[in-house]
Amino acid sequence: MEGQKNEGKPSKKENNYKFLNSDEINNLEYIFNKIKKNKNDNVSIQNIHKFLLNNHNKDICDDLLDFFHIYGSTITLDDFLNSLNCDMNEFKSKEKVRILFELLDTNKKGYISYKNFIQSAKQFENEFSEDMLNDIFHIMDLNNNNKILFDEFKNSISNI
Repeated sequence: MEGQKNEGKPSKKENNYKFLNSDEINNLEYIFNKIKKNKNDNVSIQNIHKFLLNNHNKDICDDLLDFFHIYGSTITLDDFLNSLNCDMNEFKSKEKVRILFELLDTNKKGYISYKNFIQSAKQFENEFSEDMLNDIFHIMDLNNNNKILFDEFKNSISNI
């Protein structure tokens, strides 16, 4: 009976982090301590940046650094864990939106042109007429420049 008292119950640390389990917390603590260059409790954002660039892709690095910069030039272990205590499905969906945008941006110019939007929409079987696709494009094109920028695309997708 005594050996079972913690079975199935989250640890005290897990209670502090809704989206992280104890293994993830331990791994993140290990990574944080690996990044630390000295005995201080803090890690510089610059060291985190170097670590992320060496070990992950640039997009992930930029997204995570946006979180960390709110803490200033250094970050504590607790701040590090709090920043990463998020629903990974949100990150995955952001990545999927980015991939979809890049598929539609066939010219790789950083925007979806009206022509690319209509051509791409026609490639997928859908019930929309060209007039309806025209209306959708102009709703998404918030600054009315006949280009859908990534932020416009992302905002439109998130509002669906």
